[in-house]
Amino acid sequence: MKSLKHFFPMGALAFAFLGLSLLGSHPAAAQKVTVVDMMPSSLSDDQADQSEANIAVDPASPSNLAASAFIINPVKPSEASIFLSSNGGLSWSLKPILPGSTSVCPTSFCDVTLRFGGTSGKLYVAALTAKPDTQSDGDIMVYQINRIDDLFGSPTPVLLEERTGLIPDCPDQPYVQATTTLGGEGTDLDRVFVGVNDARLARVPQTATVDVNPNAAATSPAMDLEQKIEAAMPPNPPGRDGSAVRTAFHSSGVVYAAFYSPTSNSKTNIVVVRDDNWGRSMPPFSDLGGGSGVSVVAGTAYSGGGTTLAKQRVGRSQISIAVDPNDVKSVWLAWGDANGQAPITLHLRHSPDGGLSWGDKDLWTLGFATNPALAVNSIGQVALLYQQVDQLGLWETQIGISGDGFAVPPVPLVLSIADSSSIAFGANNFIGDYVHLMADGKNFVGAFTALNKPVPGNFPDVEDLVFQRFHDNVKIYKDAAKTFSIPFSIDPFFFRVEMALSDNDFFVRDWTEAGSHDPGLEPSSHSVFYKTSDVWNRADNVSGSPATTAAPPHVDPQPGQNFAFVRVGRKAQAVAGAPDVDVLPHFYYADFGAGLPYKDAGVVAPLPITFAANQKELTLPDGQGYEWTLPDVHSTHVCMGVELDSVADPFANPSLKNRVPGWPTLDTAVLYDNNKAQRNIIFPEMKVMSKAHYYALVRNAASVTRNVCLRLDSPVSILSSYTSIQIDACGIATTSYRPGSTVCLPGMTAGEVRALKVTVDVPQSAPGADLALAFTEVTQPGPAGKPRDGFAISPVGTTVDAAAVANLKFQVAVFGRLAALYGDPAAQYWTTKTRDLLASGFTLSQYVAFLQQVRPYLNRLTDLVPRSTSTCAPSPYGDLDRLHGAIQGADPQLIVPSHNDYLQTLDVVITLSQIAVNGPGA
Repeated sequence: MKSLKHFFPMGALAFAFLGLSLLGSHPAAAQKVTVVDMMPSSLSDDQADQSEANIAVDPASPSNLAASAFIINPVKPSEASIFLSSNGGLSWSLKPILPGSTSVCPTSFCDVTLRFGGTSGKLYVAALTAKPDTQSDGDIMVYQINRIDDLFGSPTPVLLEERTGLIPDCPDQPYVQATTTLGGEGTDLDRVFVGVNDARLARVPQTATVDVNPNAAATSPAMDLEQKIEAAMPPNPPGRDGSAVRTAFHSSGVVYAAFYSPTSNSKTNIVVVRDDNWGRSMPPFSDLGGGSGVSVVAGTAYSGGGTTLAKQRVGRSQISIAVDPNDVKSVWLAWGDANGQAPITLHLRHSPDGGLSWGDKDLWTLGFATNPALAVNSIGQVALLYQQVDQLGLWETQIGISGDGFAVPPVPLVLSIADSSSIAFGANNFIGDYVHLMADGKNFVGAFTALNKPVPGNFPDVEDLVFQRFHDNVKIYKDAAKTFSIPFSIDPFFFRVEMALSDNDFFVRDWTEAGSHDPGLEPSSHSVFYKTSDVWNRADNVSGSPATTAAPPHVDPQPGQNFAFVRVGRKAQAVAGAPDVDVLPHFYYADFGAGLPYKDAGVVAPLPITFAANQKELTLPDGQGYEWTLPDVHSTHVCMGVELDSVADPFANPSLKNRVPGWPTLDTAVLYDNNKAQRNIIFPEMKVMSKAHYYALVRNAASVTRNVCLRLDSPVSILSSYTSIQIDACGIATTSYRPGSTVCLPGMTAGEVRALKVTVDVPQSAPGADLALAFTEVTQPGPAGKPRDGFAISPVGTTVDAAAVANLKFQVAVFGRLAALYGDPAAQYWTTKTRDLLASGFTLSQYVAFLQQVRPYLNRLTDLVPRSTSTCAPSPYGDLDRLHGAIQGADPQLIVPSHNDYLQTLDVVITLSQIAVNGPGA
């Protein structure tokens, strides 16, 4: 970090000018800053100004990036080109992707922004091009949204939307955002949102628009929905809204938009609107402020027209909005206006309640600054990127990062400095109307345009500075021999601010598939992330040697001693000779189901996992699993959780401990934090080709009575293995499992727990086949429901012999619970006898004979559990009657599934009885 003296060359006057304070601190300190001039060496002789840089990172493959700016590709000047990087932004090439514009635009694009889908790898480009109008003396502006398939191979554009207008009555400044739906209705669909000032005559004066494409990756994509978001009627003049319309989305489906809503040619409201259903509410963007949105400020001075800042055009384009990925109600807004001494001043505000209130004071005010861009990373740190002119006439591109909600204004990092008197700063829009900033997990990446003078001192807070142009740290040259220097100009720059260095960014895999696994993405790219996450239990101190391409071999915990394991990765090896790094795991368990709190799996500190410099992935080795004790009174049906902590990658709240993920607010802490993982899946062994049932617990974690809704999230491809899947819970009619549908348990009081019964015809399947039936708790039924948490049941079809063994193991646990809870000697006796039979090995005939001996005691054992007065509690007596009948018939093919059903029901009844007395987690 450079000296503060640079910021404040004129003492106290400079403090007020910059809106900073010597008391500023680094609540969120960056670890490393990298800046790269994106102009490739093959274009080192280019002297044009490449303004309005924009950038996209592929969330599923973060080393793949795309960027745009106003540039003409000399290889194909008739085609619009973008920059590509496949190494995380360290080097860039230029690639033509779309037909270009005519000479009406200064380059092939008049405006261009771009984003990747969340998991699809497809790039979405919103752009303006122009052409002369053959029917008049004017020019036509063409607004297009294109999808680019196979960007790094043979890119093929697919037109999603096109509109035209005669300049100036035309669409302006399209700004795209995109994601892939992680769960619920529309899972795996690419959603695209484009904020655009659609000033065609048919739209004025309400021109603020968000184009929504709910399935942009489809082979034949639907046309965009043109969602008008302005409720007021802007007067004439100006007769239209401001140029900038910006959007921000949350993974739950909430989409925010911000824009300038003018009240005159010199005054404007700063308006935020919200849509709680992926931009498709009816009417759209009407879920805030009674349908018309909220004015963050009203009647503020409107910079516009010919307003300039050190010769740079400023005015009605400077606005940015961002939402915390961990809290859908935490929204940040920055905008520029002329409310102050400067021609433009930036303001930063925060809303903690979904955009309803914003306070009446700025958290940060920056005079003589433009081009705000906001982002919130996976652990809630907030960054504001902007460009500012100081009292010495220096253009500075800066980023302020806060970990305390800007309670103390941060001392910003200076990414670039340039003298505004440079000849390159001659046009009226040399750096453009916007920059871009986005979060890449814990880190921040972005793009801006600035003077390409390659003097390291002009990039004072940059550790790694890369110029692809030919240069000597003083001049730039058109040739590799550095014989012909050329004037400085405006180039696009990529930057990365690493809050956690790759060699110290540790994670737990959220998912593993046959060909790939989670590389530590934030957020996770898989919505049902709890099926194959890398935390698991073993009955002995042996890890099970999990394969790289398979989920770890989990074993249901048994009463008494168990061993928890975790597989930990890090994003990059450390440099040779770097010191070892200790990563400390912390393990938790909870009752199996949804809405149940996690508790410590043990009280002794676990052993650290020590990474040498050359190691990227380690598993707790055999003999070093975390030893923990499942109480004798607890069910073996549990969920597992883990959190990682290390010095350079410390654990960030909220913790799983004593918490229900997703509550009390709609957080996605596990999904967005790769230091946390849950394994909420059970693998009951059941006799193949039989009908069997299983239970999960559903708890209302809210403080009010409500309907608790579960969305059925498994794909059709899994269900094809089943003949029948029936769901039954108190208050709902028995229903079939239909992907995407929702079942709701009505009228659950605060803290109430009910049992959800799932009955299946156990399919015959290949070993290791994924048969998981996923249940996601959502805030309400239908597309508007937001995911909170979930669980999965994955039956394992086995032979009748193996199912008999599984039944007896479970009987040890269930009868052992009865003995521990009620001190019944018969329960203790038959627990011991069952354990002895398992240890000796047995035949099916011995299994039948043993159950015939136990049969006279089954009613007594069942009667130990107090009968519930709740009409919602399941009863074991129906299953017990069926087991009695099967044992009398002496057919193991009928006894085995009946034995399973009885034990499953008895176990859940015991759990519900405990909860009624002691609360959940007892």
